[in-house]
Amino acid sequence: FREKDTDVHFHFNMRLGGPYDYLQLKVEDLMKIKELFILISNNYKDKKFKLFSELYLRSLEGGKVGLDLRFLLLIMAFESLYLPDENQEVSFRLSVKAANILSKYKFGKPKENYKIIREIYKVRSDLVHNGKTDKLNNRIFSLLTNIVRLSLIIYLRDKNLFSKSISIEEIIF
Repeated sequence: FREKDTDVHFHFNMRLGGPYDYLQLKVEDLMKIKELFILISNNYKDKKFKLFSELYLRSLEGGKVGLDLRFLLLIMAFESLYLPDENQEVSFRLSVKAANILSKYKFGKPKENYKIIREIYKVRSDLVHNGKTDKLNNRIFSLLTNIVRLSLIIYLRDKNLFSKSISIEEIIF
């Protein structure tokens, strides 16, 4: 792929550390990659973006880091984005806000998203408060990874969605 005398090379020498062990790029993906690159370039100094993206990337490293710790890194990224200074009931606020924002960007329906996020948050609570859980599995980790990835892209496109608290009137289900 060549554009304006700049070569872009994708080197893939090792298996991805996340729940996905493959990488497939299509021609139509290049425009999306370019758009994402521009969004990242325009936001690389944003402190919230730095924290959020670093936690997300660390969660995908794999290696000797267990699934439980990687899951907690994803939860930290998720909470740092959706809960800017919330003091109200965390899991409810997080679930409602994320469900609504994700559905606004065509990722599922609010009610379905809410149920998924509540399920993920129950795993988080078990892990944080009990130190272990039998509910954490690859399916839950993959769901959270995808939600955090999509949330990062949505944040880059519209930061204002994440800066305000959600009111009871904004709950759409």
